[in-house]
Amino acid sequence: MTGVQTCALPIRLREDLKWTQEQAAEASGIAVRHFQKIEAGDVNVTVATLVRVAKAFRIPVKSLFEETKR
Repeated sequence: MTGVQTCALPIRLREDLKWTQEQAAEASGIAVRHFQKIEAGDVNVTVATLVRVAKAFRIPVKSLFEETKR
């Protein structure tokens, strides 16, 4: 897969919050299966979905594109 990878950060954020995929999906207002595909990098994510995920985790959208070290 080419392009910007955004799946690692939601996984880290979710794990840090000790949320399940179901809890993160519900907080984001998206289907659980879609959230799972986002984490797996199996779907192209729309800007609208990125905004929802960022709001759920209370982070700026741009943070989803920044490389972070754990």
